[in-house]
Amino acid sequence: MMSFRIGKQEVRRFLLLLIVSVCLRGTMARTQTVNVNVAMSNQTLEGWGTSLAWFANGVGAWSNSTQYNSLMNALFNPSTGIGLSYIRYNIGGGDDPLCGTSGHYGCISPAWQAVPGYQPSLGTYDWTRDANQRRVATSAQSLGANLFEVVSYSAPYWMTVSGTSQGGVNGAENLSSSYFGSGSSTFADYLTTVANQFSSNWGITFHHLEPLNEPGQNWWTAGDMKQEGCAFSLVHQQTMLQNVAASLSAKGITTTQVAAMDEYQEGVLNSTAATTANEFYSYNSTTLGSFSALNTHGYSSTLGSVALATAALHAGKRVTMSEWGSSDTTGKDLSNQILADMYLTRPVAWSIWQPDWPSLMTINYTN
Repeated sequence: MMSFRIGKQEVRRFLLLLIVSVCLRGTMARTQTVNVNVAMSNQTLEGWGTSLAWFANGVGAWSNSTQYNSLMNALFNPSTGIGLSYIRYNIGGGDDPLCGTSGHYGCISPAWQAVPGYQPSLGTYDWTRDANQRRVATSAQSLGANLFEVVSYSAPYWMTVSGTSQGGVNGAENLSSSYFGSGSSTFADYLTTVANQFSSNWGITFHHLEPLNEPGQNWWTAGDMKQEGCAFSLVHQQTMLQNVAASLSAKGITTTQVAAMDEYQEGVLNSTAATTANEFYSYNSTTLGSFSALNTHGYSSTLGSVALATAALHAGKRVTMSEWGSSDTTGKDLSNQILADMYLTRPVAWSIWQPDWPSLMTINYTN
């Protein structure tokens, strides 16, 4: 081993050089010019928002107009409230009217989580249904909300294999094979008929229609009674997206486009199954051509997903962070998630799940 000594004089010289270097660096940092290219842009933020299901099915029934208007203004008024402008409307599958009786699964509970479907039986539409959610949507629009998207959490209960919109048996796929396709009496036809009803008769045009919601997850289970849900395999996700695109085209609806696939987690590269990134990368070229927007949920995605943003950019897809929630009531989780997504995932719109989750407010649905 080689050994050597450093004299005191050498140490003094080294320290002197170090001090001079630090001083020079500090001077350079203070005088450095930073140029900002204002012509360069990333995403343009279109709006912030919330899903109407399930809270709107509850508060839309309130008869106390003072309480109702107070809540609407707090959420959607840009002057006196927080001005949410991005609204996600749920086309309900409806709960089995015989739920809770012998031979049928229990009823969805609490009741406001069971959104009525517009087609209670094959070939029959009832446009008086879902008045509560529609009331809130109209109120939001009157207060300035201008970005409306429609999503389905489950096909109508009678279109499912299990006979309930809660989900499949043990979380299995739940849309009956009889209702795939894009023609009359299919699930896609139901969704596009409702979307067309809104734009033609109720003054709300949906910019995108999303037929899937966390389709790769197995927690949408018949008998759990918590809410609607419907799993789709990767193959059937693609089939459904193509079916909806074909149905919109057949009806001549050009103002509403298709979105995919509202998966639970954003994902990193292609490493984790049942994430937005994994499913998006797995879609074939025909499916990729059937939709224009890539919706993702932000659960378990505290670092955002630059991989997802990059893939969507190359594929020419609009990215929306369409659902996120947390039990944290301090605002810290919410702030962190927004920052991570804006910086890395780069969505053009960002939505919380419910106004009372992550606790922007507390809503007493009963009173």
